[in-house]
This record gives sequence, structure tokens and C-alpha cells, in this order.
Amino acid sequence: MSGDNALTQEELKWMSHLLDECRKKDVMPRNRFELAAYAIVCKGDTKKAIARLTKVRKVEADIERNSIDTATASRIVDLICPASNLAAGRDDLGRPMMYTDFAAANPYGFETEYQRDCLLKVTMDFFACLTSTIKEIREGAVMVASGRGMGWKNFSFELHRRNSAITEDGFPIKLKGFIILNPPMIISAMIALSRQFVKKKIRDRIVICSAQDVQSKRVANISLEQLPPHAGGSYTECKDTWVARSLARRAESIKELGPI
Repeated sequence: MSGDNALTQEELKWMSHLLDECRKKDVMPRNRFELAAYAIVCKGDTKKAIARLTKVRKVEADIERNSIDTATASRIVDLICPASNLAAGRDDLGRPMMYTDFAAANPYGFETEYQRDCLLKVTMDFFACLTSTIKEIREGAVMVASGRGMGWKNFSFELHRRNSAITEDGFPIKLKGFIILNPPMIISAMIALSRQFVKKKIRDRIVICSAQDVQSKRVANISLEQLPPHAGGSYTECKDTWVARSLARRAESIKELGPI
């Protein structure tokens, strides 16, 4: 293998050790790409990797039990939270980004278990989009969010706790930055109250700034033209197109690395 899916000798060694432990614990990755993802994100720590994989398998079982596919989940979430998630480009280091409008979030609209499972599916799909190659898994991704107009109505501890099975040491992804644009005054209180759910390493990567800070390059590695118009940028790819394109690239990577 070469290019974006090339593996180092150290990563191959991590994968070998992890596979041995997975067989012992009877929790198996679906393919070599998934095996590599857990091995790389956990830097060869097999205990952490198996804990992550076990959490994700449980969530996947709930989603599969309800027969929720990507298109259905996206449609349901878009009905409850219109335009809350938008496509973005890449940061100046080439890492993929995703954009969220916090003010468009409607956590109390997810009234049924099925709707909440749809949200989990969408979250997993977005994370899969941000990790479509070994290079992306290794280098990480960046989340950008608009905080303008957000309030307590846009935040649910229960839903956040439920999604933490994916977002907190679950899905194999390295979140290298979390940029919050134009947040309200209450953002500090929200971050403080989220301490029980959000690990310190994630909180330490939160950057609070304005769109003007991005435009004037006072925020490292983020260019306005790679953000959607909602953020004052010029990146206009449709979210559904971005998801389809990214998941297709991930499928190519899975095929390239092959089965276990």
C-alpha cells in the first residue's frame, strides 16, 4: 500500500498485537482498515482499543436492530434539526473539518428511542467521513461550530451523555481541534458544566473566537474559504454530497486494506 493508506512498521506491529487481543476477547474488527483505525488512535494500547471497540459495537447493535441506514438517519435528524450540520473543507494542514451550528440544535426534539438512535447513526457517519483514509486517521480532524444565538435550549445533558459512547473514547478518531465561533456569554458556563462528560484533553483543544479572528488568521490553521457561508466562508459543497463522497472514499480504503 502507498499514498494515503500507507502503514508504518510500528502501526503494523500495533495492529498485530491488537488483533491477537481481539481474538482472545472475542470482539473483532470488521476489516484491516478498522483494525488499523483503533490501533493508530490508541497508539498500540490494546486495552484502550478493545474498550473503544466494545462501546462502538454496542451502539452499532442498537442502530442495526432498528435497521437505520445513512439516508434515513440523515433525513430524520434534518427534520428535527434543520441545517445544524454543514460540510466544510480542510484546514491549512490538510485535515478534514466539519461544521455545526449549535443554535440549530434541537436536542429535545429527539423524543423517541428510534430518533435518538438516528442521531447516533448520523454522528458515527460524520466521524466516518472525517476518517476516510489512514492518513486522516493518523493526522486527525477538526470540528468547527457556530455559537451565535445558542442557549440552554440547544443543550441536553441526557443526549450528550448518550452520544458520549461515540464521542468520548468510542469511535476511533483524533479530534485535534474544536473551534467555536462567535459564542454567547454563557459558553463558559456550558463548558464548565460539561466537565463530567468531556475529557480534559478535549476541553484543552477548544478555541473560542470570532469569524473575524479566522479571517485575520489569528486562529491557527483555519481559512475562512474552507468554511460554509453560514460562517462567513465560501465552501458550498452540499452536506449530503460531502457525506456520500467521504463514505465512498472510506469504502475504497476498506477495500484497499482488505479483510482480516
